[in-house]
Amino acid sequence: MSESERLIKELFGTATHCAFPGCLEKLIVADRGLTTVNVHMAHIRSPKFDGPRHDKDYPPELIHKAPNRLLLCTKHHNLVDTSASAYSITELESWKAGSVTRPPTGTAARFSMVLRRRRFSGSTKIRAPHRERPGI
Repeated sequence: MSESERLIKELFGTATHCAFPGCLEKLIVADRGLTTVNVHMAHIRSPKFDGPRHDKDYPPELIHKAPNRLLLCTKHHNLVDTSASAYSITELESWKAGSVTRPPTGTAARFSMVLRRRRFSGSTKIRAPHRERPGI
């Protein structure tokens, strides 16, 4: 497996949304049978000396590795890099940590909750939620 394949698997295996706080943009968008990649593997510290958040003391062998990368949607990658002085290395590292541990939302959260309930109750069958009817 190449280094780039390993990086892609590591980043995409741990995050499903943009790392920008509050952003729920999906990384891969499917619509009308078309798939669009809406993600950048952004550098936390730029490899370029005049790039955003370049850190001359950061080990050069790690600059393109997963610890120095995070997944950002197109909109937020542009914002973070064009306004680099507003976004610190520490802040981006905390975003990355948050995107990796972000709990599921919406349908995924409800489905996850149903699975946990079924697992603890001993039932393996997944059913639609039961509504109680008045008078029964």
